[in-house]
Amino acid sequence: MQTNHEDHVIYLKDLLFSALYRWKKILLFGIVLALLLGGVKGISAYRTIKSHTGDLIGQVSESPEQAVLEKKLETLQASYDALAKFQQESVLMQINPYGFYKASLSIFVAPEVPATQDADDQSLSPTGAILNSYASMLTDNAVVQAISDALNVKAETLSELITVSVDPKIGVLDAFVPCTTQEGAQAILDILLDQLDLAQAEVSQTICEHKMSIYQQSVKFTSDAFLAETQAAKVQRMTDLHISITDTKAELNAVASDSPDVVSVRSLIRSAVIYGILGLILGMFVTVVCIWVSHICSSKVYSARTLTNRTQVKVLGGINMLPKMCAAMRKLRLLDNRSVTKADLQAHLIAANVRNLCMDAKHLLVTGTAECAVLSEALQQAMPGVQISLCGSLLTDVAAVNALSDCDYVLLVEECEVSRYGDIQQTVSMIADNNKTLLGCVLLNG
Repeated sequence: MQTNHEDHVIYLKDLLFSALYRWKKILLFGIVLALLLGGVKGISAYRTIKSHTGDLIGQVSESPEQAVLEKKLETLQASYDALAKFQQESVLMQINPYGFYKASLSIFVAPEVPATQDADDQSLSPTGAILNSYASMLTDNAVVQAISDALNVKAETLSELITVSVDPKIGVLDAFVPCTTQEGAQAILDILLDQLDLAQAEVSQTICEHKMSIYQQSVKFTSDAFLAETQAAKVQRMTDLHISITDTKAELNAVASDSPDVVSVRSLIRSAVIYGILGLILGMFVTVVCIWVSHICSSKVYSARTLTNRTQVKVLGGINMLPKMCAAMRKLRLLDNRSVTKADLQAHLIAANVRNLCMDAKHLLVTGTAECAVLSEALQQAMPGVQISLCGSLLTDVAAVNALSDCDYVLLVEECEVSRYGDIQQTVSMIADNNKTLLGCVLLNG
């Protein structure tokens, strides 16, 4: 009987940075536990003081403070009830952010420049006004009502679904609307296209003549972390209102009832602050431990170093696909030896390296669990005479498996915190079984 033991190296530096990257979560959980412990201790001390204190502050049957608290409580309760009703009927809250259909379109606007105006003079360009007019027409009541009729939902809950953004500098308008079904998303896209056709003549008449081109329209199944954050924020708003109502009721009861003397109140505050500090430290410590345990047990790719250590695959470089980073995050990535270079520049450097590694290549297969349009464009520019097949993972994409038999070289594209070591190892085994040469791996956000 043969037993295989697979040892994995865990770097202390990786453990440290896995916690530093999540400093917001650590601080948040620390504050939550601080509030819980401080609040529990404060309430407990208050009850103890009240039960043992005989000297009470005089009370007034209906004080001005009590009237203010009652009005505040009434306002909070009304806001809570209205928000609860809206969220119950909201279409946005019913969409699964990790799997939904999105109708999207993009248009390009080019105004006709008069002969007396310099074509490079952007100060007189009506592009912004034209784009804003289109944006207004795509979000007006007629469009919302048409979508409401198509989806059979209330119109007042749809306004938050339509997202329109404009860029007057390049004359581009992007619009997208999420939907739970593919048929609904297609119906929404048709409504938006019809509205654009109607709007073009009106905008040309009211502002100026222009050319409008639709260069992208699609209905696709996707996910959106920002949508998940938006839904979580709305739920958190409900929670915050509920907490405010509870706190206001407690304050109202405290005002209406007897209060301990000044010395007792100081003792109560001191105890609550001490336990709050202890809760902050304990919450941060527990959160860090949980992050470390999750990091140790995780099967997802963390960095180029761990990828090479676990799979023996050479990493040709990393491309930073993250949005704009703050100075602190940029400094952390530099200390962790991660890429902070612009994505297009890094992609061209990697493409040049790939070209040098396979000068005799006629067919290059680019596969993996991640997609990178910037890298694809860079490879096509760097290797114009080579057939480049851009496919998905060899484990899930039939086209990738078919292309594997015809290619000369293979390039993997994976993503940190998304791709898994086991999938990469299976992919490497498939490449080796087909006697193909693996150039290496490009790691996104690595």
